[in-house]
Order: sequence, then C-alpha cells, then structure tokens
Amino acid sequence: MSGAEQALPAVPGACAGSEELAIVRAVDAIVAVAPRLDAALVRAAVVRVTARTRSRNMITEHLVDHRTALVDGDSSAPAPLARLIAKLIAAGVEGLALPRCLDCGQEKPLARGVPGGKVCSACRKRRRPAEICSRCGKLESRAASGPDGEPVCRACHRRTYIRPVERCAVCGVNRSYRTRKRVCSECRERPHTTCATCGQPAAIPAEGEQPQCSHCRLGSPEPCEGCGAPTISRTRQGRPQCQRCYQRPVGACGRCGRVRTIVRLAVDGDPDLCALCWRGPTVACERCGKVRPCRGERRGRMLCGSCAPVRAQSCAHCGRSRRPVAHWPEGPVCGTCYPRALAAKDICPECGQRRRLMRYPGYQEPVCRDCAGAPAHHMCGRCAAEDAPYARGLCARCVLHDRLTELLGETPQRVAIGLDGLFDELIAARSAKDMLRWLGRSSAVPLLGRIARGELPCTHETLDRHASDPAVRRLEHLLVATGVLPTRDPALARLERWIDELLAEHDSEPALRTFAHWVVLRRYRRKSQRAPLKDGILSRPKVEMRSAAAFLQWLAERDRTLETCSQTNIDTWLASDRADRHIARSFARWAMAQKLMPELDFPVGERGGPSQPIVSHDLVELAQRLLNDPQMPARDRVASILIAVFAQPVSRVARLTTEDVTVDEQSVAIRFGETAVAMPEPVASDVRKLLAEQAGRSPSRVQQPAWLFPGSVPGRPIGELVLSRRMKRIGVDCNNAKHAALLHLAARLPAAIVADVVGVHIATATQWAQIAGRPWGDYPSLRSG
Repeated sequence: MSGAEQALPAVPGACAGSEELAIVRAVDAIVAVAPRLDAALVRAAVVRVTARTRSRNMITEHLVDHRTALVDGDSSAPAPLARLIAKLIAAGVEGLALPRCLDCGQEKPLARGVPGGKVCSACRKRRRPAEICSRCGKLESRAASGPDGEPVCRACHRRTYIRPVERCAVCGVNRSYRTRKRVCSECRERPHTTCATCGQPAAIPAEGEQPQCSHCRLGSPEPCEGCGAPTISRTRQGRPQCQRCYQRPVGACGRCGRVRTIVRLAVDGDPDLCALCWRGPTVACERCGKVRPCRGERRGRMLCGSCAPVRAQSCAHCGRSRRPVAHWPEGPVCGTCYPRALAAKDICPECGQRRRLMRYPGYQEPVCRDCAGAPAHHMCGRCAAEDAPYARGLCARCVLHDRLTELLGETPQRVAIGLDGLFDELIAARSAKDMLRWLGRSSAVPLLGRIARGELPCTHETLDRHASDPAVRRLEHLLVATGVLPTRDPALARLERWIDELLAEHDSEPALRTFAHWVVLRRYRRKSQRAPLKDGILSRPKVEMRSAAAFLQWLAERDRTLETCSQTNIDTWLASDRADRHIARSFARWAMAQKLMPELDFPVGERGGPSQPIVSHDLVELAQRLLNDPQMPARDRVASILIAVFAQPVSRVARLTTEDVTVDEQSVAIRFGETAVAMPEPVASDVRKLLAEQAGRSPSRVQQPAWLFPGSVPGRPIGELVLSRRMKRIGVDCNNAKHAALLHLAARLPAAIVADVVGVHIATATQWAQIAGRPWGDYPSLRSG
C-alpha cells in the first residue's frame, strides 16, 4: 500500500460524526490523492460547495474508491464532487477535469444516471427507445405520457396545447402566425395551395381530392357574425365568431378581485381569472417534470416559471445580475429579493401607516401604493393583506384557514368534538407557512383528520396506539395544551407503556411485575405528582427494569429461582461483563425484604463521583466572548451564561419559568436554589427582552406555564437536546462548561454557599470543594471572621 493510500481517512457510515469531522475527512481525502493542493484552499472549497455532512461524506467515499476522480473526468462522480472540482478550477487550480458525459464526452451538467455512469439531458433523450405513439401511430421517442401511461410523441404533445383555430392551416401541428396567412414558418417555405372552402393556405391534396385546410377538416366553417369571414370558432352560445372580432370580457377577477380583462373564463371550479392571476394550465413541465402552472403555447414547449428561459438583468434591490421574477416600477427584482420585498413593511413617509413600501416614479423615497396612486398588486384576494400570495391568489393565513377547516370541519362540528381550541391555536401560529408545511408533511395529520371526522375517539388511548411516532407525541402535547385532552404527564405515560411491553415479554415472572408496579412506577408516580417528569429521567428506571429481567433470566438459564439463589450465583453474576450488573441490586434487595430470596450479600457497584472536568478552553475567555458578542441572540446568550458561568445543568435551564425571575427597575435576578442570583449586563437586558417577548405573544387558548425558553410544542419548554445543540453551535460544550464553572465556584466559595446559590445538594458541593482543594471545614472559620 502506498503512502497516499495510507493517508486516506476511514470512510464514515450513514451516521457520521460531527460536521467538522466530515469536513476534515473530505479535506484529507482530497489532499491524499492530490498532495500539491493547498489544504486551506481545499477546506474553503469544501465548506463552500457542501452544506450537509452527507455531501461531504459522499466526496470522501468516492475518492477512496476512485483515486483519479479529480483528473480523469469520470462521469460517475457524485454531484458534490463535481461542484468541488468546478470551484477549484474557478480558483485557479490547474490539472483538474470536470465529469464528462458517458456518451458524448462533453463537460455538461450530468443529472441522469445510467448503467456505467451519468449522461447529459441530450444523450438521455437519445437513449430513449422509440415507441408507437398512441395518437398518431408513428414510431417516435416518447415525449410525454397519456392519462393511462400510453406513449405520446413530441408532435402530438405539442398539438395538445395549441387551440385548433391557432394551428397552422397547412400542417395542423405548429402554431400559425397572427397574420392573415395562417401558416407556420416551416409550411410557409414549402409548396402549398388554397383551401377550396375558406381560401386559407392548405396542404396539396391527393389526386382527385379538393384542397382543404386543417381548420376546415376539424369543423364546418361558417361566416363570422362580425366580419363575415369563414371561421370554425364559436362563442359559448354556439354562434360563429372569428378571433379578430372576439373581445375578451371585462369583469372582477375571481382571485384578486380587481376589475380587469378576463383571460380565462371560469372552468372546472376555478373562477374567472385576469392576466396576473392566470399562470397557464397546470400540467407536467417538459423540462423538470413537475406538475405546475406552465406557459409555452407560442414556443411549442410547456415550461413552468422556474424552467422558462429568462434573460438575466440587474436586480433593483441587490444589484446582482440574476434572473428576474417580477418587474416593478423600481425595476426588475430577482427571486431572492422578491419574497423579502413583499414581506417587508415600514412606516410610509406620506401617510404614516405601516405598509409595504416601493419606489414609484416621481417619489424620492419609497411610499405605499395608495399614496403613489398605483393599482393594487400582490394582495390577498380575501383579506386584502399586503403579503405574497401563497396559493390561488390568497395569502398563507387564508390558505391555512381553508385547509384547517377542511381538516377539522366547520365550527359546529369542531365545537361538538372539542377541537375548536385546537383550530384557534393553529390558525394563530406565528408562521402560517410553517403550519402549512406541517399539515402537508406530518404523519399525525391523517390521524387528526380521522378524529375530527368522528372515526376515532379523541382520547389518550387512541394516541397511545401510535405512540412510537414522534409526530403523534407532538400532537398529544398540542391537544393537551389546548384543552382537548385532559392533562397527564407524558413522560410517565411513556414509562408505563414501556413497562407493560417489557412485562408482556416476561409474563412468567410475577416478582418482576410486582417490583415494577409497587416499586418503580410508585416511585415515579410520586415524583410526577410534585412536578412533571423530565424526559432524561426515564433512562434510570428502564435500565433498572432491564437489569432485573436479565438477572431473573440468567437464573432461569441455570435452573435457579429467587428462592434457590445462592451467594455463588450472585458472585458469578457480578463477575460477568454486563454493564448494568450492579443495577440489579435494587431488585435483589427488594426481593430479600419481601422474603422472595435468601438474605445474601449484593455489594454496591463502583461510584466514581465528580471527576476532574476536561476543559478545552479558558473559562474566563469563553465568558467574555459570550458577553461581548453583539450578533448572539438573546436566548442563546442567557442560556450559555447560565451554563458556563453559573454552573447550571441543561435540564434545569430548559425548564426555567418566568416565576423564577425577579425583575425590578435596577436589577434582574434568577433563582436556582434558595437565594436568587443577580444577573450582570448584558445578560440582564437579554432576560428583560425574553420576558417582553413572552408578554408580547398573541393571546392564546393554550394553558401553559410561562417558560423562559418555550419550545416549539405549545405547553412544553425547549427540549434539553435541542438546547444542548444550540449551545454547541456557538461553541459551548454544556457538560464541560458546567463542570468547569462548578469547579471554579467551588474553589472560591464555601460549599454551603455553592449549594445554596447554584442549587446542588450539599454533598455534591462538598465533593467538588474537595476536588478544588477547598475543604468543608473552612466555612465556620469564614463565618467567625
């Protein structure tokens, strides 16, 4: 094996490590196969072209198997590696080769995978086998599929989107020019004759036949009511009328409500639409294949708005040369600035109202449309809100109202089932678009729909049948918070279900069932009466029950029971390599107390106690960075300071409420133990900001504690794992930072004060004081002094 091969990192699996580890592995893999590349340049390129750990792992895996992928132009290279090569070439690196098409060998975007590699879109079309078109019967490549999946050639596919009166009078396939001569550019150059009926251009007929244009072949021409010219066009009343005499109706648009020229009459349940609301028929785009509103009758190719070719222009907002998606009075607007500009609101300098502002001709500053006298645009057709239309001319909030009504029913039905509070809470969500995405993706929505229709009872037992789905657990929290379901401790309910499943597997052990109900569940039910159980607290009873079940099974495999268990059996059990062998002691001690097994010695396992924390950074430097970073959000700054300075565990920080905070005109204090601790600036200002956000929330029917760090689920605080991940993103390792802060406090304060202020047990504070070199005995001398 060569040195370069030895330098290649191990390929991570599907569950790779952190993002930094994936970046390092990708950089090492690239430098290993191309040592001349600068590692810093490669790292910058990897971070630039990849946003996910999976993409970086794909680069590493491919380079391990294909060591020449950077220079040989192999078409099988994954997309992240192709983007990386293009980025390095743009940075001036020579000797690299972009992936080339497997068929034509050209450096093109390769989006189609075939056996042996990838091909470009053109070669992919060439590879398509010829099929017999279901409409014309010709042997051509499939361009589309019919309603039943039958092949349709390109000519027939194009003919579908051209109205008969607009087709070429000679070939009947292509679109004709809008002139007196209804003939396409291709047929105009070919020999043709005149129709014997209407006088329009027509194909040369066979011998003995009268020449007839494609229009006359489709229907019987009649004189137009207006000009008398023969035409096959008919009005809705069936009267003949040519296109020159046709006048589009003027009326109120069914989506935006404006009185404009109607370009598409009501059909299939859709109302009359104006030119701004009509985006074309909803069909499969011929480039991306997605079913979207498409236009392209004149081009002969139906394309959606994302695939239609548009010339790049300079954006009026950001100044970049990009593809415009709208043309406003101030100029073209790109796709990035478009939604931001529609959502932005400010005080109009003319009328003083908070409106959407734009730069109109004749005004030096942006003003609202009413002050500029401009027509209404991009407004909700129902509530007239100045927001970007989400669907069918309605804003996201109105669309959310319609979809929730469709899901939960009308008001009388919701009130009868008790879902009216849930409806009000969902409709008042902070982001209507996020709620619409939740309705479209969550696996709990179909279950909620069955409950709303009365197919399932709205009870905890109904949700417990789907308790393995996290989305259903979130729905349960939502139903409890809105008063639809009675309150219960969700962590305790999960523990009860888990124990029932475990006991079902060990049904022949009556002692295990008694221990579970009278010891384990009784203990945690009492804790639940004092305060709701934390999610992390359930690991201990589960390990305890598993260890007890394993101990009983271990005895049964040796033809032993609790009554015949001996000291030798216990010693052998403790000598095994099971990690939870000592945890079975609680079950054994209970069995001895209940006279279910002899009095034997079951020693306690080794207890490590608090150990010296591993700190990779200076605590003071970390605290200064957290306090002085102006870009850090208020929530992240408060949580990180409580962990890294005041030695609070993540579980306690996540469950702080506004009742734990004392605010007056001069100070802000938070209570962790018996004594409230004053917060320094700027943490005090950030706490005030968090409290103001809580007070400024819109009225809700959710009866929830006033959490200082509320979670995404109504009535629940932020998750401990979620908060820990947020802290890691800003460079705070919660466990190490808490240990470092606790060690720092224990070295400078007596153990009793640490226990009182930080909120830990006096025994824990004493152990940390001993590690820090400050014994418990110095506290009386400190008080006497």
